[in-house]
Amino acid sequence: MRTVFLVAALVACKKEEPPPDRLTDTGWFDTTGTTTADCNDRFVTTVPTNGTRGWYWRDRPVVYAQTENHAAYRVWLQDTDGNRLDTSVTWDGLAGTVEWDGWLAANTTYELVLDDCATTSTVTFDTSELGAPLSITANELVGNTYLLDLVDANWVEPATLAPLVYVYFTTPVLLGVQYADTTRIDLVGAPGIVDQFGVVTQDNGAATWDFPLSDFTDSPFLDARVAQLVLQYTDGGVTVDIPVENYVFQATFEPDGRTLGGGVLSGRGDTRYLGALLGDDSPDAMCVLADSLEVPCLPCADGQPYCLDIRAEDVRGTLVEGLRLVERG
Repeated sequence: MRTVFLVAALVACKKEEPPPDRLTDTGWFDTTGTTTADCNDRFVTTVPTNGTRGWYWRDRPVVYAQTENHAAYRVWLQDTDGNRLDTSVTWDGLAGTVEWDGWLAANTTYELVLDDCATTSTVTFDTSELGAPLSITANELVGNTYLLDLVDANWVEPATLAPLVYVYFTTPVLLGVQYADTTRIDLVGAPGIVDQFGVVTQDNGAATWDFPLSDFTDSPFLDARVAQLVLQYTDGGVTVDIPVENYVFQATFEPDGRTLGGGVLSGRGDTRYLGALLGDDSPDAMCVLADSLEVPCLPCADGQPYCLDIRAEDVRGTLVEGLRLVERG
């Protein structure tokens, strides 16, 4: 059995911040007599950074400031013709998320304009083709099966334990389109099997996961949800179930329908069966490990405290040629 290593805990340090410049009665900073040397209210960085290409059309830019004197900062988003979006900034400490109604256009250049006490600067970035309308009819998606790449996804929850948790999500996850039109889409999920040649097929010995009929009026974006599914992980001849409650998968079809991008997978994972892989059959084995990293387990649907919220971002799905999922009970 493979030895599971513990991810080192992160230690964060917060520097003492200098006092902000004096505010005027209007709420803006007083620049009288201010020089660059004594200007503290400055932007530090942004996401995306200048020159970023392939930005996802549904992601919100985030700005990071040097101080929490939020009134001293102005941010707006515009296209290259100077047409501004009606944006606002939601601050959480030093981080500000740029918000607006709607989404960005695909294959488009945008400018994030930053104004602080030192200067006005511009961050230019381009969106990817995700978000462009399908170049095929929705009905042509029917029968397609996509392999979701969870190994190379960005696992962000549970905090500090994410690198360890994603090790157990190596079972191929397949997503198939059963029906689609301009307003609705019906999906089914299934665990897959990879043979010695790397060919992925459906695991015919496992039940499929039936997603309720979902709204598809936001095509090419899909939002699939299921109350529970059960993934499996095998190591050294030991196979364990990993139930995931309130499973959500959101992603965008590329225009030709052959791939999915910008995917987000989330849910509440039941860890009580993972003890067998840690050399401890106790149902709270993973929770004891999580608690040592200050990540307490949460109640599962049955009230037992063995669950952790999981979230993976930047999930991609690739069309598996010639594979059509068969629903199994």
